[in-house]
Amino acid sequence: MFERNADVGGTWLLNDHPGCRVDVASHNYTYSFAPRLDWPEHFSRRDLIFDYFRDFAESSGVRTAITFGAEVVRATFREDLGRWEILVRTTDGERTATADIFVCATGQLNQPNLPDVPGRDSFARPSFHSARWNHDVELTGRRVAVIGTGASAFQFIPVVAGQAERLLVLQRNPGWLIPTPNVHDSIPGSLRWLRDNGVYAAALQRDNVELVTERIARITPRGIVMADGTEHEVDVIIYGTGFRASEFLTPMQVVGRGGIDLHTRWKGDSRAYLGVTVPDFPNMFLLYGPNTNLVIHGSIVMFTECEVVHMMECLRHLLTSGRRAMDCRPEAHDRYNAWIDEGNALRAWGYSTVSIWYKNATGRSSQNWPYSILDFWERTRRLDPADYELL
Repeated sequence: MFERNADVGGTWLLNDHPGCRVDVASHNYTYSFAPRLDWPEHFSRRDLIFDYFRDFAESSGVRTAITFGAEVVRATFREDLGRWEILVRTTDGERTATADIFVCATGQLNQPNLPDVPGRDSFARPSFHSARWNHDVELTGRRVAVIGTGASAFQFIPVVAGQAERLLVLQRNPGWLIPTPNVHDSIPGSLRWLRDNGVYAAALQRDNVELVTERIARITPRGIVMADGTEHEVDVIIYGTGFRASEFLTPMQVVGRGGIDLHTRWKGDSRAYLGVTVPDFPNMFLLYGPNTNLVIHGSIVMFTECEVVHMMECLRHLLTSGRRAMDCRPEAHDRYNAWIDEGNALRAWGYSTVSIWYKNATGRSSQNWPYSILDFWERTRRLDPADYELL
């Protein structure tokens, strides 16, 4: 296993902003085969979630199989060998590994998205994205601007509001809040559930906080200029502008049958069968791939387990056949994605014309699963051999 970062944890390693916590019930955010029954909070803080995954990697022995600080630069399917050649870059240089099966578990929420605002790089004072929080920057008594009001900003704005002398919250689109009074509560006796117990709304009403909905025109060395000409001089800019969630597997180059480049095939509109397999890329399996993100109604951990079940069914079929590779058939892939698009068109994120991270640059939702968890579970638990070609 190759891991680009210095530790396990993925998004829970990279995101350590103040107030960071999980947005689904803690007991749903564990592996079915390694449950934690004594979560101290309904919706646990980042450190508790991170420790859970790190402890599991250690106790299961998985950690010993991981090479950290190793980034996959390119993966190429060798049709003559029926194997993948994987170019890996480390601090010691580049090397090539080979594998019968290529599993990509790179996720969706790990590449920070910075706004395309003129002058962004000209700001002469500290600035950082929430997923790369600079803990060396002192916010107490400073004039702070937060650009973006998504899920991460929703969590850290109340904390920053209590530190900053003045806080500007620059909002493009307002969000809908789900009242959850106990979101920050401890679980009685050991019992913690973008939810609001009132702290975010209260932060916006503080005397030192200003909510600005005017469009940003540009960023200058000393602050932010709005479309109406108003300039706000600030000491720190924090970008709560989310992630490039639709850019699956980037910046990795992936080359399949016939020399087909995966990103050329997708053209910014990622698709996969069950979010796991892509035609012309044999023996490649994606985890948390296209259209496997859940909105409030379930756990990504559980969905990933379903994807692994499908992958294992594929491998059992391949081993039983005695063949060296299997490839998703285009007709199965296209039929499935048409069904996904039909479902997403009926959801709020599919109907709305507002710019949201649930849609890619083409306007299609390549991130979200539009149906029930049961639907996905049923579709992944048994393999239909007709959906695959044996090579």
